[in-house]
Amino acid sequence: MLSGTDTLAYTSSVLTFLFAGAGKPIVVTGAQIPLRETRSDGWYNLLESLIVAGSLQYTGVGVVFYHQLLQGCR
Repeated sequence: MLSGTDTLAYTSSVLTFLFAGAGKPIVVTGAQIPLRETRSDGWYNLLESLIVAGSLQYTGVGVVFYHQLLQGCR
């Protein structure tokens, strides 16, 4: 899921409680600069979120932002 940075923490927190015990990775990401802009960080965050969801042994809700994977409800 792509999200604006203003609501990223709220979205990930709610998803953590909605999908407790899902056993699958649920990854939320966003960008400081919109995707349509040349210097957007969104493309890197999107790519890294796909890597987390597809190849890491991670379950639960996570936030991928600026080369970091954070728990959704922290």
